[in-house]
Amino acid sequence: MNGYGTPLPAAFYDRDAAAAARDLLGAVVRHETHGGMVSDRIVETEAYLGPHDPVSHAAVGPRESPPPCPPT
Repeated sequence: MNGYGTPLPAAFYDRDAAAAARDLLGAVVRHETHGGMVSDRIVETEAYLGPHDPVSHAAVGPRESPPPCPPT
């Protein structure tokens, strides 16, 4: 990643959501754009704990997607 660190492996996220969210705090996200490198530090996270977490979308189950907006 151009000497800026290594991306997190997929296995990083394959664990308890609250633990992953805690470990993301303070991490730096970097992205190369046409205008150059942009980066920011993660200072806040949220963890949704699946179907037993009442604020998680997983608790509600699948929903129909709204129809796409017509072009303007």
